[in-house]
Amino acid sequence: MARYVTTDLHGCLLSFQHLVEEKLKLRPQDELYVLGDYVNKGPNSRGVLDYLMQLPERGYRVVCLRGNHDQDLLHAAQDQVTLTWGSVADRELTLRSFGVEQPEDIPERYLRWINDLPYQFEIPGFILVHAGFNFHLPPAQMRQDWHTMLNIKEFVFDASRTGAAAWCTATFLPLPLR
Repeated sequence: MARYVTTDLHGCLLSFQHLVEEKLKLRPQDELYVLGDYVNKGPNSRGVLDYLMQLPERGYRVVCLRGNHDQDLLHAAQDQVTLTWGSVADRELTLRSFGVEQPEDIPERYLRWINDLPYQFEIPGFILVHAGFNFHLPPAQMRQDWHTMLNIKEFVFDASRTGAAAWCTATFLPLPLR
């Protein structure tokens, strides 16, 4: 069994498929962890979500986490558009991949799938998260600070506060995990 971690697919279905099928040659006994940002920027956000959703249906062990771009898409679909939801061109590309003109018209199955994604996930020896933690908060509180988990860019890592031997974020990715 092999464990793999990757992140920030940003609508790049063909690149991700190539990674999974040609480079990793993912097998059903392997584990694949994807740390968020499935949508925006690339040409096929819907295709990335379809592919991720069908991998477990085909017997693959895949865990997906929520990223800030995924959260921004949810907010946009709930008419809570934030300034961080990509450029105008990114938004149009994302909406076009879903075949809609407005974010609230994105099919419910995609929004529900994203909404059900966890912010963090633990495996023996590792904590997986999209961006990171606010290590200035008490440990229990930092593990509930969703905004930071999705958005933090700079932090000083303090392993003693995570309770794990190591952790992976979108900015620090050992691929593959051992």
